[in-house]
Amino acid sequence: MEENNEPKGWLTIILVIALIWAIFFHKDKYEGQTAEEWFNYYDYEVAINDELRDALQEANYNIEEANSMIDDAKWYAWESYEEMGEALDSLDNVETVSEP
Repeated sequence: MEENNEPKGWLTIILVIALIWAIFFHKDKYEGQTAEEWFNYYDYEVAINDELRDALQEANYNIEEANSMIDDAKWYAWESYEEMGEALDSLDNVETVSEP
């Protein structure tokens, strides 16, 4: 009874190709950098991440503020005409978040 070794052969070929690619063609983005250059790059990326996190928090705060004003206006809209007018007058534009 003969065994079918064809799937094992293909798997071996694929693994060898992947290994060769990983060794010769995959370049590390930090290759050739000194520790100081790597740290400066890392520090820069951390600063950008912090700026993005702050911008996201500010945007979420602005959205919550706008939603609160909208909820108040909806509640007052069913009271009297004067209260509805006051609710509409209290609606303000929320600030957009500047691009970090």
